[in-house]
Amino acid sequence: MAQGTSGRVVIDLDPDFKERLYGVLKDKGLSMKEWFLQNAEETCDSHTQPRLELELEVDSNSPKLSGN
Repeated sequence: MAQGTSGRVVIDLDPDFKERLYGVLKDKGLSMKEWFLQNAEETCDSHTQPRLELELEVDSNSPKLSGN
């Protein structure tokens, strides 16, 4: 699939399916752009796993652990 540098996304759809989709989105009060952005964001968020960040605080007054 070609990827340009513009902000446009172009998808060829079956005309009947396109009309069906637009009808559903109209009933939901959404534009194609709103629907696409919501679903694209959801897809990206579910694909990206959160990073596990561990912070170890070392207190100079805390007792040291031995290797026993």
